[in-house]
Order: sequence, then structure tokens, then C-alpha cells
Amino acid sequence: MWRLKALAAMLLLLSSNSWAENVLYRAQQPVELGAVRTEVALRSSGGAQKGGLLAWKGARPLALALSGIWALEAPAAGYRLYLNLPPNVQPDDSDPGYLGDVSFYGAPDHFDNQRPKEVAFLLDEALERLRKAGRLAALPTLTLIPVAIEEQGRKPRIEAVSIVETPH
Repeated sequence: MWRLKALAAMLLLLSSNSWAENVLYRAQQPVELGAVRTEVALRSSGGAQKGGLLAWKGARPLALALSGIWALEAPAAGYRLYLNLPPNVQPDDSDPGYLGDVSFYGAPDHFDNQRPKEVAFLLDEALERLRKAGRLAALPTLTLIPVAIEEQGRKPRIEAVSIVETPH
């Protein structure tokens, strides 16, 4: 039940933009997606503990926040998200870093650069799995892999990627 409350609080924070002071890590620039695997290095935004995610103890739930999800034309498929995925690994949803999928359903009819989509993924279980697998890193990397072959010219984009601390 607490996960549902934390996710609801996260969505409320995303919609109000009041979560900015809780950002621990963020991408340095918007993420352009396409037909191939995309790696996004997340950097500390000053709110992270010394030791980064390696020092995370789970006192407050963490979430991956994707803000400003939109596309010029509706993409053919969504993307699978993985945290700290080693290079050249062809993962599946049993990978310890698997977070879930993000779709561009509704873009551009309902979501565009003026009305972007926002989603959040709770990270606590994935961080525990990564710790057990020896893949938890101080500075996280997000990998997005298209579920199907994407057509050129659709320009799926995520304006901001961050890891935030959620309220209790």
C-alpha cells in the first residue's frame, strides 16, 4: 500500500513541479530516441549523498521521473527502461535493472511539446536487485531500448530524466 501512496505522491509532485528540490540525479540534456539503444548518464544534482546510489539505504523511496515525453509523430513502439545495464547486453524483463516500459501512446494528438506526458517509476526494488547483482553504481545510467523497430522521422523525445526522493 505504501508503494501506491508513494507513486501517487510522486505523480502529484511531477504535476506541480514542486519536486525540484528533491532531485538527486538528472540528465544533462533532453534525450532524443530512435531505432537504437540509447544510454543516458545521470549526474548528481547536489542533493545526492556522498557515495551516490551506493550509499542509498532506502530511508525514503526513490523514483525515476521522466518529464516532457512527446514526439513529432506517433512512434511505432515504446521503449524498455533499464538502470545500470552493462554495454552489449541484450536484456529481457528478468534483468535486475529492468524498470518497465514507457510508451508514446497519445503523441502527438494528446501529448506534444506544449502538453508533454510525465511518468515515474519507483526504484527501491530495482536498486535492491542491482545491489545483489553487483551492478549498483554511484552514478546511475539509464538505458532505453526500443521494443520494435522504430521508423525514422518520428522524433520521440524526453525533455528531462531525473531520480528524485519521494515524500514518505
